[in-house]
Parts: sequence; structure tokens; C-alpha cells
Amino acid sequence: MQIGADTITSLTENVKRAGTANQLYPTVKRSFLTKRHWNFAKAKVALARLTATPLNRWSFGYQLPADLLKLITTYPPSDYEVQGDKLYTNATTVEIDYISNVDEDLMPWFAVEALELWFAARLAIPVAQSRTLMDDMTALFQDAMNEAKAADSQQAPNTPVADAPFIDCR
Repeated sequence: MQIGADTITSLTENVKRAGTANQLYPTVKRSFLTKRHWNFAKAKVALARLTATPLNRWSFGYQLPADLLKLITTYPPSDYEVQGDKLYTNATTVEIDYISNVDEDLMPWFAVEALELWFAARLAIPVAQSRTLMDDMTALFQDAMNEAKAADSQQAPNTPVADAPFIDCR
């Protein structure tokens, strides 16, 4: 509907535009979720240590969660390296904050709206063969994204600056 084509009621419909949408959607969704550190998509987990010792400079390997899209940080803070679905470090225990591949049912309205517009922008050329429509949808997406960022930023309290050495030296 957003791009003027007939409505796709299911991504598994037996029509070309549904096949195109089905092919693009997982990538578009992952791209959207990793555009920022969305509060609704953040997850925390203690990683399970692997039994095998790494063959490189790291002492320990850990299994990353299957739904991880983007690693935000480790606790305790330490040097690490991500290779595929493994995290390597010298830390004896590791907890992480990360962006998860959250289900759409768990996304707030502002994120769903922005995701729909991003998806419409990405479908404009393969489905509607219109670069102008893609540009229009991208502009609408940018507006929705700005609103979504503002709404998402209100889902957690502001973090005060703990140390301000530049202000203190004035």
C-alpha cells in the first residue's frame, strides 16, 4: 500500500512482489534494528564459556546469543574479538549488552512505523520501479526515524555526566 502496488497480505504469497518482499525483509529489519542502540531492542546476557581453548592470543571463547545483531559492550569492560558467533577475550566471565533481533510484536509503535517506511523505501525500485518513490519513502522514513529516536530516548532516564574535568578547570 505504501508504494502504490497491490497489497501483499503474506510474504509467502505466490506473486513476484511478495517474493521480493520476503527476500528483502530480513535484511531490511536487521538494518533498521542496528541503525541505533534502540532501548526496546537491547538485551543483556551472561555468556556461556566454550570448552575449547582458542588458538590465538585469547584465553577464553564464549558463545554469542543466536539473536545478536550488534554487540554494544562487555562487562567487565575488556578487550575482545568477535569471530562469527563467538567472542574471544582474556576475561574469565563475560556479560554483554547487545541489540537483539526483536520480534515485531515487541516493537513499540514508533519503531514499527519507521520500519514500515524503511521497508517501503527499499521495495520502491524492485516492486514499483520508481526511484522518485524511493526518494519520497526515504524522506518519510527519515522523519519517522527522527520521531522514533526521540520517543525511544524517553524510554530510559538520562545518564548524568559523572566527571567533567573540562568544566572543573574553568
